Amino acid sequence: MRLLVHYCTDIIRALNRVDSPLLSLRFVTVLALLGGFVSVAMAQDLGSAPASPTRPSPTRLTAEQLRAIRARAWEAEAVRVEDGPKIDGALTEPEWQRAKPIVGFYQREPDEGMPSSERTEVRIIYTDRAIYLGFTCFDREPEKVRASAVVRDGNIRTDDYVSVILDPFHDRRTGFNFSGNINGMRIDAIILGEDPRGSETGGTSRNRDWNGVFRVKGSKTPKGYELEMEIPFKTLRFPERPMQTWGVILKRVIPRRVEESFWPFIPRDRNPYGLALGGNLNGLRELKPGRSIELLPYVTSGVAVDIPAATSDGLHDAGVDLKWGVTSNLTADFTYNTDFAQAEIDSAQINLTRFPLFFPEKRQFFLEGARLFDFGLSRTAQVFFSRRIGLTSDGREVPLLGGARLSGKSGKYGIGLLNMQARDLRSTPGAGTPAANFTVARFSRDIWSRSRIGTIVTNKTVTNGPAHTNQAFGVDGDFVLLNNLFINAFAARTATTGVRDRQWGTYGLVNWYTDRFGAQVSRLDLQDNFNPEVGFVPRRGIRDNGTELRWSPRPPRGSGVRQFHFIGQLNYLTDQHNRLQTRTGGIVLGSDMRTGDTYRLVLQRVFDSFDRPFTLRRDAIVPAGAYHFQFAELRYNSFYGRNPNVDMRAAFGEFLNGTRRMVGGSFNWQSTHWAFIVDAERNFIDLPTISYTSNAVNTTSMFNLSPDFAVRMLNRWSSDSRRLSTNVRLNWIYRPGSDLYIVYNEVDEGPLAGLVPRNRQFIVKMNYLMSF
Repeated sequence: MRLLVHYCTDIIRALNRVDSPLLSLRFVTVLALLGGFVSVAMAQDLGSAPASPTRPSPTRLTAEQLRAIRARAWEAEAVRVEDGPKIDGALTEPEWQRAKPIVGFYQREPDEGMPSSERTEVRIIYTDRAIYLGFTCFDREPEKVRASAVVRDGNIRTDDYVSVILDPFHDRRTGFNFSGNINGMRIDAIILGEDPRGSETGGTSRNRDWNGVFRVKGSKTPKGYELEMEIPFKTLRFPERPMQTWGVILKRVIPRRVEESFWPFIPRDRNPYGLALGGNLNGLRELKPGRSIELLPYVTSGVAVDIPAATSDGLHDAGVDLKWGVTSNLTADFTYNTDFAQAEIDSAQINLTRFPLFFPEKRQFFLEGARLFDFGLSRTAQVFFSRRIGLTSDGREVPLLGGARLSGKSGKYGIGLLNMQARDLRSTPGAGTPAANFTVARFSRDIWSRSRIGTIVTNKTVTNGPAHTNQAFGVDGDFVLLNNLFINAFAARTATTGVRDRQWGTYGLVNWYTDRFGAQVSRLDLQDNFNPEVGFVPRRGIRDNGTELRWSPRPPRGSGVRQFHFIGQLNYLTDQHNRLQTRTGGIVLGSDMRTGDTYRLVLQRVFDSFDRPFTLRRDAIVPAGAYHFQFAELRYNSFYGRNPNVDMRAAFGEFLNGTRRMVGGSFNWQSTHWAFIVDAERNFIDLPTISYTSNAVNTTSMFNLSPDFAVRMLNRWSSDSRRLSTNVRLNWIYRPGSDLYIVYNEVDEGPLAGLVPRNRQFIVKMNYLMSF
């Protein structure tokens, strides 16, 4: 660690001695070599540390041994009981003893293929109403078992926790993921196939924003800990057959050892959330699918105050959502007078480009089943982007009269149908944003073992203004070949009132991923008039060709480095006449330490050309022209299982026709009932015509009395917009599926030292779930 501090100090001193406004390539090259040396030095320092006396000595397994482990028969048995156990965190009921324990967990990290360092037993039983999982997690150091997270869907990665993925249709594509710790914290997600567009895990479509009804309770024991999980069948979808076999994947995480263990064994080359390698859960019979009808009415009451105008308006409303299980895996949702009072505010961001920023969807209605509607390239060429419904480009809410959605699967077919009617922005005809109707139809079909093809149609029609329609039509496919070869492609065309031609968009990606090697090539072609108004396309009239090569060797186990990463990237973007607009080339040097920490050094050279000037911020105009610049970025991420954990980043070098220095990072701390997260970034921009500083700060403070009672405060500050937004939300789940929200919002504008309140809102919202 002393070496790291010493070399980082030298880097800062060297940076301060650079007198030229341009950072030389020579200095960047020296920095790259120095960064690699720091990683090796860290590896040597950490590698000399004594091993834990309770951890078995690791042994590198051969590829043949790993294949032999994978080839084992992974069979588990669920036992039917008359009455379910009491969910109290202790496996003391006699029903648990009727089930044969599932044992034999194997590590994915850090020692691939080795048995888990601690024994784990899982028992599965079920009744007419629910399925139950009982985890017995032995630990030779029970005093070191961690449990701090409480709030639902929070950060569980600092804790010891367990997880299960159930594949009720056993199609190795769709599944339900449930996780928990001994505090009773719950995390759930829906898995809808694999995503060939690439990631470090080979790609997955895991939607954590889905919320199902289930219970978790755990307790520490002298030998480790125990945890019980109850999942009602109404939460799941499964076929109607007298005898069933489900797919199942079980997972245990021991953060102090950076250890992830699975049953069945999941190698590093495969997606840990994919279902292709799941085991078989047998013994399920005479199950009743949860074809429930859920009615969720709500009422809101509050006040909105416009401070400069000295006016206030009462906020009183009511509405209802209805969910109907049409079939065992197909759900219809209806909503009237849709309300999103409890949705989070957007994070503050710094924009250093001439293109609009991307803000993710945060409204629960649109997050549920969102993966079924995905089409296109995220953040770059999305044919459907749900924020186009009910929100303006600057984030103002557009009242929604209501709508309907049908989503799910029927056999090998995926179905997503959506229709929403938006009112005028001010609920007055002809004022503000005109009222519009939005329709989306998305269909897909599973082919082969892990691939699919699909189509989409979107339509936007203005209903109380000038005649205007916009449609998009597209076909796409995701293909998985030879386990590690991923292909994604789409072709789409838009049709807009008054526009005749050049409305096509196409994309293709080939991605080959293994633990040690990776390669991908892609091409995106968007014609000048390609404009899906229900999507997100920040840049049109382009042809973008990209390639990436990666080598990720794993050094000998005596070192402190778990894995190195050497990545080369090149993007070549032209207009529709093949004239170069943007070229980006770079390398990434990285190391993943055995402590769980990661380091990255990114070096990039950029060419950017544009014909019109653009406003970087309110007082910074960038002239049209061609710009060559280069920069370096350093990133450090501490082990996610450490509490607190920090991420740090710094960049310096040329920027357009000037220079840029950036420092930023995040800090995340949590205890059993409190959590605090801050993410901040500061940019120093020096251009020939202006020098300025841009700041963005996002803070989150949480108090969690229990998994069902939480208070959260968000603060978002941006010096470019000179706006401070505050959002305070109390959420009490007073019964499963039913919530009470108390929300306070405030927006202040002006310089940080002289902020002036602009508006305030105070809202109380209550809903009540009724199931039939």
